[in-house]
Order: sequence, then structure tokens, then C-alpha cells
Amino acid sequence: GSVPVRATGTITVDSDTFLGPTTVQLGDYVLTSGEEFVVGGGVNDTASNLADAVSTLPGYSAVAVGDLVTVSGLNGILGNEVLFTSGGSSPNNLILSPSNGRMTGAEPKIGPPLITP
Repeated sequence: GSVPVRATGTITVDSDTFLGPTTVQLGDYVLTSGEEFVVGGGVNDTASNLADAVSTLPGYSAVAVGDLVTVSGLNGILGNEVLFTSGGSSPNNLILSPSNGRMTGAEPKIGPPLITP
């Protein structure tokens, strides 16, 4: 059989000057700056704090390298449907990829039926 693959996405911390509470949503979970993760000390520190906060969520993990946070989420069909957005006061400080509001790459996927003779 195939090994399940987790959905992934990245968050680049573009600035650590937040105008107020800013959020990252991962599925049903919302992480808020100043509450679940500390902002400040530079973009790298903010990224590290955000990665630590993501890693506390059931089914998620994250690693920060510099200002880039790589998030691993759920596997299977639902992994690619989980909300992956930023909001609040300074959402543009956090550049999410993919930018369509969903994580990507989770497997297995349901594709068209395979018809064999």
C-alpha cells in the first residue's frame, strides 16, 4: 500500500512589527500573536515562536529556518482541504504559500476510477 503523505505549507515572517493581534488559522485552530506566539526580536525569532505554537496543535508540526516556517498538517483527502489563512491586524506580515487558503500535497488522493480490462 501507499504511505500517507501530510499536507504542507509555508509561512514567511516578512515583518515582526504587528499593528495588533494577527492570526494564523490551521483548520479549526487559530493562533493569535501575543497569545499563542510571541512577536518581536526579529523575524527569525517570531518565526521560531510561531513554529513552536503550530507544533502544539494536534496533527500539526512545524520547523522554522530563519524567517521561514514549514508546516506539516493532516494526511489523506482532508489534508488538502484544511483552512490555511492569516488574518487580524497585520496579515500581510505573514506570507503563506500556497496562498489559496489551503495546504497542499496530502496523499492519498481520490482520483478517477481505474478501469482495467
